[in-house]
Amino acid sequence: MEIIQLDLKFMYNESEMVIHPTIIKDENEIILVDCGYPGMLPILEAELKSKGILPESLTKVLITHHDDDHMGALFELKEKYPNIKVIASEIEKGYVTGEKKSLRLIQAEEMLVNLPETEKDFGLAVIDRLKKIKNVPVDIVIKDGDSFDWAGGCKILLTPCHTPGHISI
Repeated sequence: MEIIQLDLKFMYNESEMVIHPTIIKDENEIILVDCGYPGMLPILEAELKSKGILPESLTKVLITHHDDDHMGALFELKEKYPNIKVIASEIEKGYVTGEKKSLRLIQAEEMLVNLPETEKDFGLAVIDRLKKIKNVPVDIVIKDGDSFDWAGGCKILLTPCHTPGHISI
């Protein structure tokens, strides 16, 4: 049983940034927790391989919430590895599948009207980026208090605030 932190490094505005999806691994499951921004699949695959994990061996991907840095690469991942099961909370499911409009997109659109003219291009770029997130069906819906035997035992905790259906494991 292992918990493995991934380090997905990328450039943003001439600065190196890092996000940290996580692997929950045991003899039966290799679960990826979150998957990074759109376009990050090659970085994710390389990082998995550097940790001794073949991307095609992933059994599930658990999305903690629908922000683009957590589910942006989900479409690419599921398209290339269709056997991976997608897990999301019952509250987040509609955002992951596209049945509900992204809360970040709603927020960006509402903020655009109050941005100074000098910032409008940036606001429009954010909106455009969020509109390009491709949605994916959810295979497994989880809720607060659910328990799983992954890596010796995991419990799902609803931790709203960041998004209403944000979960922690």
